[in-house]
Amino acid sequence: MVNHQLLLNKLYLMGIGGMALQWMESYLTDRKQYVTYNTSTSTMLKINNGVSQGSVLGPVLVLIDINDMSELELNKTDNLFADDTALVFTGDTYDQIFCNISAISIN
Repeated sequence: MVNHQLLLNKLYLMGIGGMALQWMESYLTDRKQYVTYNTSTSTMLKINNGVSQGSVLGPVLVLIDINDMSELELNKTDNLFADDTALVFTGDTYDQIFCNISAISIN
């Protein structure tokens, strides 16, 4: 799930600032969604994370969000395919695997 603040920080570090960054923040902020099934409609809820499905920007923002994931220096294998990501941790014991997973720090 895309964290809006982390994504905005990544965009800033990529050199996107000023009005372009403000526009992107506006695009991500105060979005709402609801679901309709047959004749029933859910309550409209604010979206705090993620990107809009079906949007042109959505896939690009997901790729920007995950583009540095493979640079994590962890004892793991990463499998990235479009917006589907799997991290596979290995070790000889449960404790070793647990330590490898616990070493993840997302900034």
